[in-house]
Amino acid sequence: MKTLFLVAGEASADQHAASIVRELKERFPDIRLLGIGGPALRAEGMECIVDSNQVDVVGITEVFSRFSELRSGYVRLKKCIREESIDAALLIDLPDLNLMIARHLKAAGIPVAYFVSPQVWVWRRYRIHKIKNRVDRMLVLFPFEQEFYQKYRVPCDFVGHPLVDAIHLHAVERTVEERLKAPRIAIVPGSRRSETAHHTHLLRDAISRLQRRYPKASFLCPIAKNLSETLLKEVFAGLPVVLTRQSLESVVASVDVSVTASGTATLETALVGTPQVMFYKVNRTTAWLFQLVTRYRTYFSLPNIVLQTALIPEYLQQHATGEALEHAVSALLESDARRREMCLGYDQIRTRLGRGGAAYQVARAVQKLLQPPSIPERGARDGIAHPAT
Repeated sequence: MKTLFLVAGEASADQHAASIVRELKERFPDIRLLGIGGPALRAEGMECIVDSNQVDVVGITEVFSRFSELRSGYVRLKKCIREESIDAALLIDLPDLNLMIARHLKAAGIPVAYFVSPQVWVWRRYRIHKIKNRVDRMLVLFPFEQEFYQKYRVPCDFVGHPLVDAIHLHAVERTVEERLKAPRIAIVPGSRRSETAHHTHLLRDAISRLQRRYPKASFLCPIAKNLSETLLKEVFAGLPVVLTRQSLESVVASVDVSVTASGTATLETALVGTPQVMFYKVNRTTAWLFQLVTRYRTYFSLPNIVLQTALIPEYLQQHATGEALEHAVSALLESDARRREMCLGYDQIRTRLGRGGAAYQVARAVQKLLQPPSIPERGARDGIAHPAT
């Protein structure tokens, strides 16, 4: 029986990891899973040494407020690495934690694959040396990441983005008259409690302004899996926002414009084909670090990063105001030309991300580390396609 150490510390990583595990189980039905995970990995039989909720934090304040809890979890993980017979490790995202864990895994002689790269091409580039010394194979979402790692001679595969397989709906375009008469607007505040807290005042102001401008506007907010409905009811109290357990994909496919917090949701919205405005704010304690990062970074939303152009409007920190969001949303409701331009950019993103099969490709890479018989080349199995290269 093979044992895989897994770190999936966010809700999206938990889902991606579960898909990868299902691919692995086709070769190893009795594979043992240890590490950090959430509900999706538990459903696949993972023994969670640390729950993903314990490490899913954003910002310096959140880290300090939960330092004892985070330290306790880290100690348990190190103990697990020392005492368990682990054949290979798959680390997903969470660069600060995962690069520390990778050091212990490497010291224990455990081969490491890393899926979802740190953004070392943007800032803290010195981490490339840690990656080179601690990670056996990088598995990246975007073609430009593979090109970057090749320059530093880091073993790397472009495996594609899981969202390419996950998205099945596409936005339906309404006429400008229909949009202006009764706009449908999605509000996506972020998937973490701390993000939602930072965005409350901004979103309330933006929604109030849009409601005054478009009295018949409707607002729809998908409830992220790790957020409570009670919290969001408090955030939007007194405003005409409908909360729903529908998926983000379903929600953004049904609206005219999405007001989207920075993160994977911006890429998901792009793949659905819905015009959007991106925003993001952090608290004052974290803001100085944020400003340091922004000096070396041109784009923040994933659609803009993939295309290296300002396809969707971005409003960050002091520039993220209710008035700014109101004007940006109005422009997308009123201009067919602007909407077409954005959707043409979305088409380019789909082309660059490839044809899917990310979970399968990651599973193949992990199996090579586990030293099993190799997965048959594409063509021996149906239904999963190579990412474009």
